[in-house]
Amino acid sequence: LEVIGGEMNDWVLFYLCRVMCTFAHNLLMEEEAARLLTNHGYDAFARDFMLDVIAMSVITGFFFMFMFTIARLRVYGWTEVPVSLADSIPGAFNPARLADPDFDPSKQKAKLPYWDVKMFVDQVPPCICINRVFWQALLGFSSSWTLQFVRIPPEKDPFDEDYLSDDDEDSRTRVRMSASNKARLVQRVEVGMRCVLVVSLLWWLCQRAGRWGDAYLLILMYVYSSWFASAAARSAMPVPVPEKTPDDVDPGGGRSVDAARLISSLFGVQHGPRWTRAITTTRSTAAPSRGRAQQRRAARRAAR
Repeated sequence: LEVIGGEMNDWVLFYLCRVMCTFAHNLLMEEEAARLLTNHGYDAFARDFMLDVIAMSVITGFFFMFMFTIARLRVYGWTEVPVSLADSIPGAFNPARLADPDFDPSKQKAKLPYWDVKMFVDQVPPCICINRVFWQALLGFSSSWTLQFVRIPPEKDPFDEDYLSDDDEDSRTRVRMSASNKARLVQRVEVGMRCVLVVSLLWWLCQRAGRWGDAYLLILMYVYSSWFASAAARSAMPVPVPEKTPDDVDPGGGRSVDAARLISSLFGVQHGPRWTRAITTTRSTAAPSRGRAQQRRAARRAAR
């Protein structure tokens, strides 16, 4: 009486809540009883909860779709820039390889790159095995792409905004190495946060909510995705040609063909503009105006 109060409406609402909670937790009751409760509106709790979940799912889906679109535009540029499909195969392409020097825009201009690496494609069907890629995929390394938000300046653009006007080649190399290390650090931070969140979710499901079935399904989903990632990584391993060595047929000037280059050449853009790994931005004071230079030369000639 002290908790509910003396009002009649409060007791009626308390009775409705008790009946609806019992009805929601005993869905396997007799059909006649369930139909009677439904006809009198005692399923309002379950119905309203279901509608709220659907509405929140739709709102969350639209929000993440909007954020995904903004992220793609921020990383890859506007809609005319083609996007490589290499990141659509979990496990086959290591995202950390995008921070390496051989993925610089100046080294990604070959036409029909699949033609140069087709002899390295393994024709053996993939096998599901537990290897190093399996454990990396289990931790989330194969699906961590936030490192693309770290801008790595291009090698062949000395007027890029990340370089200083008086930087030499060694200074620009150090700037690129620093950006690459920062990108790898961002990837490790993302993986660490994801692991903490997954472990926290499993602890809540098991200890707090007592939903052991959902925890088992989540673990099973992670194991299956890791197995598929390891199979994709096994299929992406380049096979050397028997009559030639990789150095003889490698079009990249002596660079070895690894899984990342193989997948990028097969599923990347084959012709036309490529993703430049960072939206090109030039310093406002980097390139002097040609008109001003001509005016200065004309002034010098007039002074002579």
